[in-house]
Amino acid sequence: MAPPVAVAENAVTVAIIGYRGAGKTTALNAILGNNYSFISDDKPTTGINSFRVLHNNSASCSTRKDSSRKAESVCTEIRRDNKSHRILPLGHRKRVAKKVFDVRSNDPSFASMEDTPFFLVDIPGLDLSNPECQYRNYIDESFHTFDAVILVLDCLTERKPQHRMLKYIRRHLSRSKKMPLIIIGNERAAQIGDSSQLADLEVEVDEMFDIDSGDKVLQLDCIMSSFCVDMDCNGEPEGNDLEAAGDGSLSKPIFIPVKLHDAFRYRLASAKLSLLQVSKLGATILDTICQDEIGKQAWESLSKDEILDIVHSALSTPGDDYKLQETNFLKFMAHLERVLREVPRQRLEAQDVVEENDSSFFFLSSLFWPTRKVSGERKNHRDLTIEELRDVNMGLADTLSEVSSRDSILDKDRVEVSMMSSNTAYSDDTPENSSDMPILHRQMPRRWRNKRTAWMILLFVLVFLAIILTVIFVLFGFAVASLE
Repeated sequence: MAPPVAVAENAVTVAIIGYRGAGKTTALNAILGNNYSFISDDKPTTGINSFRVLHNNSASCSTRKDSSRKAESVCTEIRRDNKSHRILPLGHRKRVAKKVFDVRSNDPSFASMEDTPFFLVDIPGLDLSNPECQYRNYIDESFHTFDAVILVLDCLTERKPQHRMLKYIRRHLSRSKKMPLIIIGNERAAQIGDSSQLADLEVEVDEMFDIDSGDKVLQLDCIMSSFCVDMDCNGEPEGNDLEAAGDGSLSKPIFIPVKLHDAFRYRLASAKLSLLQVSKLGATILDTICQDEIGKQAWESLSKDEILDIVHSALSTPGDDYKLQETNFLKFMAHLERVLREVPRQRLEAQDVVEENDSSFFFLSSLFWPTRKVSGERKNHRDLTIEELRDVNMGLADTLSEVSSRDSILDKDRVEVSMMSSNTAYSDDTPENSSDMPILHRQMPRRWRNKRTAWMILLFVLVFLAIILTVIFVLFGFAVASLE
């Protein structure tokens, strides 16, 4: 299993969620522009794969050691993992298998990310009818760590499962936090010429998330403005255009119908794959593209080499840019680019507001919750080291830096730790001004801070009433004395 990956504080994590066979992995490969994850109708993904995407022009790609993987290598490893995981008895699948892959991209949609890491998390298909589904449990526990969600729905699926999935996501959004939600309606080849199912799905989304026509107009304006952003000489959006493209709330979900299969095919064509690379795409992709080119009846009589030649010729044909635009995939990528650009900015603004509110009660909170020095034997869970607390809360697969960023941004628990070597013990004899002394300053948890604020307000009210009553009694005493 890949080693834990350090997540920067400004990293953006986008999860891809949906039912089995809805097209999640196809959407992932289309976003990355190559066949990074294995696609198969009868052998679905069985592990959670996270892809750390960096643009080739970012400083991180040139300064740190190159750990990026090619699409062929990643796809081969995922295919092997799927096979080894599927042969295990059901009772052995208690722990969710997770891996992280470093990949690079030349896509201009990621150019504006600069040095902000972008994580795409491919979560296997959910079974909401099964309360013991391990991937559902993973989402329930990890939903608060996502910065945005891409929900992939198959337009050919019955309406009841779609309603259940939308309701499930809405419940998480209301309980955890407001985050950008992009809903992809995956249009299949069987739907060409029949838009009734797509229209029904869009109505279902509008009713579930209370989206009106005004919201759709605002979303469309923001997407179109992102197409019209002027770039400077360094390829960065200019100041005023960047603000205009970022206007508009991301709190409302957006529904975008996309022909994911065609989009993935045309994105593969832009990758300019060799014949050897095309041969490693997998039988499912090769057969599907070949059937699109010559028809199913003609495909049935072809050999593997003939299918390979036809697919390679199809992917080598130039001029597929306009076809990609017809799939509506560029509209989706424009909105995703806007999400990746706006999430870090909104996160910093929210953090500044929280720090400003916390600072106003700093003096009074120190009276009720003074900082303390941890010394002697650690006797309960409060005296554990911060590393032990993070390992217990987030699990072995989560990294310490990721937990640090989530704690500071989501939980608002300000934790300051002075670390020293592991062989140094806590001691009360160490001077307070010594730099070698490990001190754990922990601010009160958020739910306790709320109670503390309520108690302080009540205390102030009681003191104020006591002062008023004292003044009244004193004045009353003077009045009685003057009358006598």
